Amino acid sequence: MTARLFFTIVVAALALFAQTLRAATVPDTDREAYQSALQVVKLYNYPQLMNRRVIDAFQKTKRYEALVTQLGRERAQQVLIGAVTSSMPKYLSEQEDLMATALARTVPIKELGSLALAGRDSPYAGQFRARSEIAAQSIRSEQRDLERRITLDISRSLNSSLRAESIVQAPNNRLEPQRHE
Repeated sequence: MTARLFFTIVVAALALFAQTLRAATVPDTDREAYQSALQVVKLYNYPQLMNRRVIDAFQKTKRYEALVTQLGRERAQQVLIGAVTSSMPKYLSEQEDLMATALARTVPIKELGSLALAGRDSPYAGQFRARSEIAAQSIRSEQRDLERRITLDISRSLNSSLRAESIVQAPNNRLEPQRHE
């Protein structure tokens, strides 16, 4: 066994141990807040909101304009929605976990519990939107990373769809996310 392989195994084992130790030492209130926040995330359907944001963002790209030129607006929209619909389930638990973690850190546990039980009928529902915006701000960089990976996955899916329809004209004409500057 080489020293490099041994070092890699030791580092991986230490990381796993640290993660296990962290999970074992999380206070019950943190776990309770996270579980309530996860219920709220599912109730308010945050992943569906993410789908909409991804579609909106992709529609502002040059590649989407090229897709519209090649297929027409209606068909381009159908292909994009199909690509998003097929790609997003892979990221569902990560999306939910990310937002639930942010909510658990931002929204008091009493409010989370009420929202999880009563939903929009909770006395805290009115102020929840502002609090959820603060939570979303706190995870902006992690969310950007997730959105980049999702966008790349959708681009690959679009390329596959277009190849299947024999529309892509050349290998250098791949549909990859490019923002207007």
